[in-house]
Amino acid sequence: MAVEFLATVSGPGDTFDHSAEQLTRLARAAEAGGFGTLQIGSGAGGPDSWVIASFLAARTSALRFLVPLRPGLVAPALFARQASTFDDYSGGRLSLSVVAGGARPDAQREPIAPGQDGRYRRNREFVSLVKRLFTEPVVDHAGEFYRVQQASLHPRPAQRPHPPFFIAGESSSGRALIAEAAQVYLTDGGAPADLAGRRAEVQLLAGDRAIGCCVSLAVVLGDTEAQAWARADDLRRRYGPTHAGDLGPLERAQIGPNLSAGLRQVFGDAAALVGTPDQVADRIADYVELGYDHVQLCGLPQLELIEQLGREVLPRVRARLADQPLALPGGQPA
Repeated sequence: MAVEFLATVSGPGDTFDHSAEQLTRLARAAEAGGFGTLQIGSGAGGPDSWVIASFLAARTSALRFLVPLRPGLVAPALFARQASTFDDYSGGRLSLSVVAGGARPDAQREPIAPGQDGRYRRNREFVSLVKRLFTEPVVDHAGEFYRVQQASLHPRPAQRPHPPFFIAGESSSGRALIAEAAQVYLTDGGAPADLAGRRAEVQLLAGDRAIGCCVSLAVVLGDTEAQAWARADDLRRRYGPTHAGDLGPLERAQIGPNLSAGLRQVFGDAAALVGTPDQVADRIADYVELGYDHVQLCGLPQLELIEQLGREVLPRVRARLADQPLALPGGQPA
């Protein structure tokens, strides 16, 4: 199975360097290392995602950009115009991530917070309306949350019929929206058996409509497994909450081989792969073989990790999936 790797531009709290120089290094390292897409973070109070994506698109040649869509914070017609313009100018390098979120700072800034069921009704209406704006010459719409009259777009998106939508959601309302509207189902990492069940359920709801699947994982690498676990403990002490130590040793939070739930307070909801490049590559390949054809990876320090993943992990994953001997950059055998 072909797999697309996604890198992430974001960081815990105010620790992330958003300078133009650092963002350019991250994007170019991701592109050179074999990542197909760069996710642009959407944290409250940070730089604007569209500005970052536009800035980096001009400094890369083929890298795609996954830009967050927050229906509660922007009007559908404005968002569709931003997205279609970016997709046209970048030559079709846009993907869209629908952020439902109800407890994060951005969500708390919404003018109206309609509750979980209301958010999913609103998101469904928003996505449907944006897709119509992408594809229909003139749109009239009067719904529960939005109204537009004689709306049209120029230019249209370069991708036809429209850029792909990545949508996350584990509730029944979230799964229904994914089955109806997503091109890619996005989920946080968990035990492979759990993720196999999630993928099967989403595809069953979608019926004959094929949906891609993306798993989001943090990565902590070491020359040995013991060194990787030590680095993971250090990350939790440095970036986790004040009482992170109360959680006990990270090994107790293992939910699978080389897989820990003990770093979620550092990396959001993503589970963490902890181990050597060989071990991490094996675990990633396991997810791909379950049907997850998109793999989103994050970690700290970001630039060094993206470079190391590109050198030592992504080639191993691709070689395993192709069942071929691996040669690392420079012609050296693994």
